[in-house]
Amino acid sequence: MKYFRRTLPEWLLFSCFLFYSLNAGAQSSTNSPYSRFGIGDLQSQSLIKQKGMGGSGIASSSLYNINLNNPASLSSLYLTTFEVGVSGNYTQYQSSGREQSSGGASFNYFSLGFPIKYKKWGTAFGLLPFSNTGYNIYGYQVGSDQVVQKHSYSGSGGINQFFLANAWSPAKGVSVGLNTSYLFGTITEDRRVEFSDPTYLNTRVTDGANYGDFYFSGGILLTKDSLKTEASDSIKYYEKRLRSVGDSLTVYRNWVNRSAADSTRTSADPVLVDILHALETEQATLQAQKQGVKHRKKPGEWSIALGITSSLNSNINASQDRLSESYQSIGGIIYPDSVEYINSKNGVVRFPFSYGLGLTVRKGGQWMFQTDFSTQNWEDFSKFGEKDSLQNSWNLAAGAQYTPKGRIVKSYLSRMQYRIGFRYGESYLQLRENRITEYAISIGLGLPMRTFSAVHLFGEVGSRGTLDNSLIREKFIRFGVGITLNDRWFVKTPYQ
Repeated sequence: MKYFRRTLPEWLLFSCFLFYSLNAGAQSSTNSPYSRFGIGDLQSQSLIKQKGMGGSGIASSSLYNINLNNPASLSSLYLTTFEVGVSGNYTQYQSSGREQSSGGASFNYFSLGFPIKYKKWGTAFGLLPFSNTGYNIYGYQVGSDQVVQKHSYSGSGGINQFFLANAWSPAKGVSVGLNTSYLFGTITEDRRVEFSDPTYLNTRVTDGANYGDFYFSGGILLTKDSLKTEASDSIKYYEKRLRSVGDSLTVYRNWVNRSAADSTRTSADPVLVDILHALETEQATLQAQKQGVKHRKKPGEWSIALGITSSLNSNINASQDRLSESYQSIGGIIYPDSVEYINSKNGVVRFPFSYGLGLTVRKGGQWMFQTDFSTQNWEDFSKFGEKDSLQNSWNLAAGAQYTPKGRIVKSYLSRMQYRIGFRYGESYLQLRENRITEYAISIGLGLPMRTFSAVHLFGEVGSRGTLDNSLIREKFIRFGVGITLNDRWFVKTPYQ
């Protein structure tokens, strides 16, 4: 019996995407001095489709797309869904009249999701970045002895996550989800002080943090369809009968009035009067019976959803490597002298409590509006027992999607999905009494392919940081391409 309905090109496509996505874990898409702090630049959990709407989606769910902003959304999956994405960026750095730019692109994520029991249990797994570190900065100063000192800082690496998410729906309109991630990766940082006088001892400290532990987050999704009432078949029957009786009453009332006005008669025709009374009694009976019948309820065009996500304070196991050394550079030859060496010292990195709230409003298959608010308590963060001067962060995101006519029309432009979004937030950094904020405006397109598959495009422009107090402002352009492939898997065919 055949259970997998796959063609060779589709399997090859899946395998290629999987291979390249797995190798994406070693790539860093960040080149920012702000990634020096904490655990680096935190990466959005949004896929390309959600990024086109400002990264919002805590209260969003779909039959044909994976949404990792809230694991509870996976119970809505109808088909087996494979998602893969690639992203790139171009960033301009400004500080004290100086400018520099950098750019790059890398594979971003892959995910495979499928319904185990439609509307009851859905699951997904995949790989995506959790944080990235990439910076190389330096500066000069002159000491009291008039010797020039070069201070340099560099860092690279990041934390990746392999995740397995499940969602269950215990009742209609209610879904709960759990995301189990395994965090892994290495962040290496190097700090140096080098002197222009070769008789001075230079110093170098190289730190490495190797992460490897499980991390948990969860979510709840509540969905409510608007209801409108309409007359049931029974009500329609009584209304038809009442119209017929009402017409007959009008006719017989006229006849009775004419009969009473006849000068040859002393009163109205008793036969007509009896029929009139019978019709009036029947009318009253039908009206009473109609009142006892309830209107029929049916879903309306509008629906609303509320999403909640959270992760608790977590101690993530990690190991620390450190090499502290002094050295002289004479005639281009380096003479090192180790001062401190730590090899794979076990410890923990305390990740903060976080939560998010989301609201999504839909109008049929055409309009979707959504907004999110999330916050993380980074004041509780510590790394190998050492606190860091980080602040609590928050982010506000909103977006909309418009599909003119859906998939039932021949016009391709009418089947495309048009997206727009905005986000603004305060990061966990406060440097030189300046809070580091970030904002961006995004747009996106959904290009439908065969069945319910699609290509998703997104682009955003934004800014991070400030020029105040000799800090750095980053102006960036980010873009990405995502592919969603849908199909039925594990389906028995009638032929062997």
